[in-house]
Amino acid sequence: MKGSSITSICLWLLSASLSTACAHDHDDAKVWSQEELEELERKWGFEWCKHCSPSLTIHAPIAFTGIGSFAHLKYTKCLTTPSELYDIAIIGVPFDTAVSYRPGARFGPRAIRQASARQTSFRGYNPRAGINPYQSWATVVDCGDVPITPMDNGIALQQMTEAFAELGKRRPLSSSMRRPKLMTLGGDHSLALPALRALREIYGQPIRVLHFDGMPPLVSWPARFPMRIVQSKTEQMC
Repeated sequence: MKGSSITSICLWLLSASLSTACAHDHDDAKVWSQEELEELERKWGFEWCKHCSPSLTIHAPIAFTGIGSFAHLKYTKCLTTPSELYDIAIIGVPFDTAVSYRPGARFGPRAIRQASARQTSFRGYNPRAGINPYQSWATVVDCGDVPITPMDNGIALQQMTEAFAELGKRRPLSSSMRRPKLMTLGGDHSLALPALRALREIYGQPIRVLHFDGMPPLVSWPARFPMRIVQSKTEQMC
């Protein structure tokens, strides 16, 4: 009984000490000056190879550093940050529950971003096009992923449509553009449907699509899914 009482007293004293320490730390919270914040930003506010060489004046990203955004671009959760302006938005769509077999495309956005780590704004010059798209007229932002339910395909398609329409209706940063451009990272083939629906909503008119290598996924199984049925369903959806 005596040992139990001693243990209880020790625990109470420890709890009181921790509470006092936390309160003391809170009361003495430092107020940072603007100069100190600027010094912290100068010292730590970069993800670049800034000190690789004293003669290096352009701060080139290192492929294996930083948050895994597309090509080390600025990352913003654009769907919840309407003040963020962009000309081209990279948007991930980790969705694959509409496949007929073999899922896995939901990991596509993450894999594409990881593979794009070798791309940087410093090393993005395209000799064939004659430009560096990351340093050209357009402001490109990685807008993160669209939150999508894996439980109901109908709801998921609606979520994608609303997200694409929301991002596509924003005011672009460049005055030469009417609307910003969206580049989606999928994801299975069903992403094309909400994208087309959103484009029609954004521009208020029918959309024409030139689709290279375009085919319904089930064309190769005519015995089980007759071609006329696939064509009919495709026309109804679009």
